[in-house]
Amino acid sequence: MTTAMIMGVCVLVCLAVVAAPLPSSDMLDPESSRAKFNRRAEARLAATVFALAMLACGVLMALERGATWPIVPLAVLAVGGMVALHPWLAVRWICIPLGLPRLAVTMGRLGGHPWVRDPEGGAVLSGVLAQLRRPLDAPMNDWLRARLRRGPLRGAGLVAAGLLAADGGDRVTARALLASIDDLDPALCPPLARRIALEWRIADAARNGDWALVATLTEDGLAPSRTVRLMAALARHHRGETADTAALWRAWAVAPRRRRTWSLIRGAVANPAHLQAIALEHVALVDDVRLAANDGGPAPREVLALHVEALVDGDAPGGTARMARLGKAWDRAMDDFGFRGHVRRRAESLRCTVLGEKVLARMHREVCEDMARMLTHTGEPADGVGDGLTATRSVAQMHTMALEELEQMCSSVTEPRPACATVSQVLEQWQAWLQVRTRYQALARVAAPEVRKDAYTIIELHLRQLMAWLWNDLGERGLANAISAWLLLEAERVHDEDSAAYHRHNVALVI
Repeated sequence: MTTAMIMGVCVLVCLAVVAAPLPSSDMLDPESSRAKFNRRAEARLAATVFALAMLACGVLMALERGATWPIVPLAVLAVGGMVALHPWLAVRWICIPLGLPRLAVTMGRLGGHPWVRDPEGGAVLSGVLAQLRRPLDAPMNDWLRARLRRGPLRGAGLVAAGLLAADGGDRVTARALLASIDDLDPALCPPLARRIALEWRIADAARNGDWALVATLTEDGLAPSRTVRLMAALARHHRGETADTAALWRAWAVAPRRRRTWSLIRGAVANPAHLQAIALEHVALVDDVRLAANDGGPAPREVLALHVEALVDGDAPGGTARMARLGKAWDRAMDDFGFRGHVRRRAESLRCTVLGEKVLARMHREVCEDMARMLTHTGEPADGVGDGLTATRSVAQMHTMALEELEQMCSSVTEPRPACATVSQVLEQWQAWLQVRTRYQALARVAAPEVRKDAYTIIELHLRQLMAWLWNDLGERGLANAISAWLLLEAERVHDEDSAAYHRHNVALVI
């Protein structure tokens, strides 16, 4: 086969690959994010194939003429072209290890794999990963955060903002932002950004000793890395699901950064979490005989003991049964004439300006308010608490308190919004909506269907305004779409057909 024939075959192969390297974006809405990143990926792949084909042709022509000196310059030009087309190669192995955030951002703006779904956010995330190799630098963190405003916030941008918050010590915000990328459309979140967010959340849970959360997060990974598989093995060992230390060591041997994970393996083998003794906090008892409640007289010891038990157990399993038992005990105590007489006499001896019966009424109201807070904290449905007076008042009070708290929280997403917002303002509004959603979900778990519908009406009114601001004024269509998609699911759950139709239309719009 002659050189000309070989070159012809190479050209034909290149043309075949360039013609349809990926699923055609013509099958999608041409203005959608998925079509745009498909076109970017096709262009990069076509340029990559073209550069490699030119290198092959140049080398073959040089060899045909018996010259080898052009091979080195051609190879240098090809490597330079690959770096220009896919700068992540240089960013990953040069800028990040050396801690060069500005250079990483500059090179990352050239685009290419793996940030075709979020070029702007990917460039900033590259700079953040480089910055994490250096000591804390607040001005550099501010500079990196400001670079996010050059494009709409998407998956890589949210991950970058979360890592910057963690680097600044705000791990609560970091957890919220990194977990929120699951709400975005997959077309807006590069897979590598998802992987970085998942690995940070797993490391954060392991740092706090929350191996149950580690197990949950590792199960959610679709294509777990070697590090994720190691953390999954550690979680199983700490929870006592397996005692195979050999499998643990094998997972450690194939995982990267073995020197840094050595202490985790030794700790898991020597002292697994399921064998550790539970350390209870020391409780300092108050001994003050002058308190009116410590007079030494008769008291409803049973109901007070049950009340303390409900407070201590909190969200432990069986919360509904505990609260039902407590409600019945308070009903018996409030119906006990001996106890009511004792309260009246104590009120008179203390020279209260309020009648004894009114003291009882206030005490019962405060008991119901306390039980309402405990009902919310249990995270279990309140329909099994019972139909006694205390239980009924507590459930009603819980619903009232929850709706008022939800209304108050929604005020944080309805503050005056500028037409040109900074990254910090956008992130604050995004976090505010995440907090509202968390509070709403806590209420929905324990509330009756009609109360859940009232709660949805409250948040939908406020979040609809937030969506309009994000979509129309800022062009943050990805964030607005995520909010609308969640509201659509909730509208269908509470059977709000008008709201569901509105958000169904919004979700169908091009993002």
